[in-house]
Amino acid sequence: MSGERRHPRFRAGPPAPGARSGFSLLELVFVLLILAGVLALAVPSLRGFGESRQVRDTAGNVLALAKYARFRAVCEGREYRLHIDRARGRYWLETVGEEGFERPLCSFGQVFFFPETMLVEWFDSTAAERKGYIAFAPNGRADAARLHLTGRLGTVIAVGCEAPGEPFRIREVFERGVRRG
Repeated sequence: MSGERRHPRFRAGPPAPGARSGFSLLELVFVLLILAGVLALAVPSLRGFGESRQVRDTAGNVLALAKYARFRAVCEGREYRLHIDRARGRYWLETVGEEGFERPLCSFGQVFFFPETMLVEWFDSTAAERKGYIAFAPNGRADAARLHLTGRLGTVIAVGCEAPGEPFRIREVFERGVRRG
């Protein structure tokens, strides 16, 4: 073994004093290329995640306002209305006050906005669509109505109730033409 020469890079034991250890530039570039390839494969599948989340959040807000309006209408014994202004892309609550309808004095009384890229449509809701709002009566009943919220990439969520005595809920979810529940 004494006459055998070994390559200095594959020496066993601790590195010699003054020897450099670590990765070569070529190895680092190779790892970065692999990471770039993996990211290039993953990014297209994540592209619609933000838009889908935005549609779901907006549907959740509309649903929360509808549930709050029904609850407050019964508790206070007065009508509440959930206004949907499709032309201006906004929605808000109103209730009967001393001088007609006014917004509630709480966080639910603010004006909310639909995302600019979202399409808002009434679906089988002729009375609510004609009036521009969903009425919640003191007896717990509400206008039968359904809104379809459609994102730019095709995510559609339906929020509403089919009959006056039913609770409001998220009815259907579609992703690019595929029904998911």
